[in-house]
Amino acid sequence: MRVDEMGDDDSDQHDVLRGAGVRRAETFTDVACGTTPASSRPAWRLLLEQLRRGDTVVVTDLKTFGADCTDVALTLGALEHMGVSVFAVRDGVDTSQRPGPTLEALESMLQASPPAENPTAA
Repeated sequence: MRVDEMGDDDSDQHDVLRGAGVRRAETFTDVACGTTPASSRPAWRLLLEQLRRGDTVVVTDLKTFGADCTDVALTLGALEHMGVSVFAVRDGVDTSQRPGPTLEALESMLQASPPAENPTAA
């Protein structure tokens, strides 16, 4: 889980994770803004140290994995390489259901958020 500031109400995220079968004692929470790469978060690094092939990481949303789509892609790819599955509850993504799921998961994430406007130079 990621919360933006210490003291933010994270109960909705805990409720989503509990509904997916995750016990509160099994959660890793970082206090970081949404632009902080996953690799810079202490709780994320601790989780990575404990993961083993065949494990599944359950998150509320794919955006939990990074600061932007590139960071999310790198994180998903690293987990896939480790043999770790991802279940993003709100996004309905479960990478254990098919091989090589990183691109499909990213596509799901991109469909959920509209593309940013790209102004053109005159």
